[in-house]
Amino acid sequence: MNELASVWPQLSRPQVKVLAQYSLGVHLAEGSGLSRVAHCLGQWLEEKVTAVRERLRDFYRDAADKSGHRRCELVVEDCFPGLLAWVLRGWAGQELALVLDATTLDDRFVVLAVSVVYRGSAIPVAWKILPACEPGEWKPHWLELLDRLGPQVPVSWRVIVLADRGLYAKWLFAKIVALGWHPFLRINSQGARFRAEGDRGLPKNTESHAGGEGGIGIIPAVAETPCPDKSLDALDEDVVERIERAMRATIPESEAQRNRRIFKLAQTLKGVPVLANLNPRVLRDVVERWHQLALPYIRTKEFEETWIDFLKSWRKVKHPRGKHLNSILERAKAASEPPEVAQFKMGTIRLLVKICRELQKDAGDNPFFLSVRTAQELLGFAQHMTAWRYLSLLEAEGIIEVVVKGGSTSGKANRFRYMGQMPESAGDGKLRALFGKAAAGMAAKGPPGNRAAREQKAKFRRDVNLLKTGSTSEIMLA
Repeated sequence: MNELASVWPQLSRPQVKVLAQYSLGVHLAEGSGLSRVAHCLGQWLEEKVTAVRERLRDFYRDAADKSGHRRCELVVEDCFPGLLAWVLRGWAGQELALVLDATTLDDRFVVLAVSVVYRGSAIPVAWKILPACEPGEWKPHWLELLDRLGPQVPVSWRVIVLADRGLYAKWLFAKIVALGWHPFLRINSQGARFRAEGDRGLPKNTESHAGGEGGIGIIPAVAETPCPDKSLDALDEDVVERIERAMRATIPESEAQRNRRIFKLAQTLKGVPVLANLNPRVLRDVVERWHQLALPYIRTKEFEETWIDFLKSWRKVKHPRGKHLNSILERAKAASEPPEVAQFKMGTIRLLVKICRELQKDAGDNPFFLSVRTAQELLGFAQHMTAWRYLSLLEAEGIIEVVVKGGSTSGKANRFRYMGQMPESAGDGKLRALFGKAAAGMAAKGPPGNRAAREQKAKFRRDVNLLKTGSTSEIMLA
């Protein structure tokens, strides 16, 4: 504990004690899962597992979420300088390698991390966790991380900073040089140009690093196929970041996900305005990079197969990711409120009802897709569970109905039907409810294989035709 207190003097004594116990529990459990750590640590300390688990949870909770008075809150960012200084205490020599990396957890989070390279491993010493696939610059977060770590490295040391091409930016290069370190960054191949003062610039497909006293070292990179037609020259930094996030957010996590993730990649890239109308062959470099990142998780190792599937997916995309949803959100905000929202006081729930109605209008007579993550993105929730709770509320109130249930096995979202009043139905909510129940009944029975199922299908088609012609009385009598 005295060692930890010397590393992080800003922590209180109870915080240092719990941090020491948490570290011991991770070592005993050989993992970082809360329940697992609490179980192993409880046995070691001979205490109740529930008490230990609650103590560990309090360690990272916000002060407002803790019981009692004068409770302290752990500010993780303030611990980064001490962590790096602790790693460097017993460092042999005066050379250090740092790695900047952005790791995506599916389409949920992006972790920006600065790590120390040590014996073939990377020790994270500073990080920032952001929502994935959301607009926003990474620049301020990288600058803050570097500013926190810079003073901890002795000026006399030689520090090399490595990063992949997806993170290259002029401001990042300039910041690393300003700290007295040596950037070793892979330049974007899409027409990127690095120009030192008085120089004519570097050619494409090179890696750049500062060498010696302000010198520039050049290492040729692997030659890449030039993009036909219009190239991706002079892309804004924000567009490059969006491309990088799209690639990392769509990397498969296991086998049998390749085709769906390729389609999602095409859908996401087509949602970037400057890319939407380009010939897809321009994106070959991007797809090849995606393929390299996905290789550990896919069975199809040939890039040509991935490239063929991407070209097919690009043609099939009808609703680019983000573009269609933004249109739905704007329409929902501008639309008048249906009678169903009168029972709700929360504005976000009322907006969710209108979003469901707009999705149903686009889907016509068919049920509409809506995943919990999409609802979270549209409503701006920090936690996806909040969106799940609100959707469950609308379902319980009979405003929406699940027609086809999705899941991780199918890789698709739930398909809902809006049961409330539609503008074209002139208040005939009962008719739409009858229509939805018929569709749900058909989905529950599965494909028609007997006489009863065929009769039900015929009745369903008849109801659809009557709905289109407005003959609602016949359906009520039936």
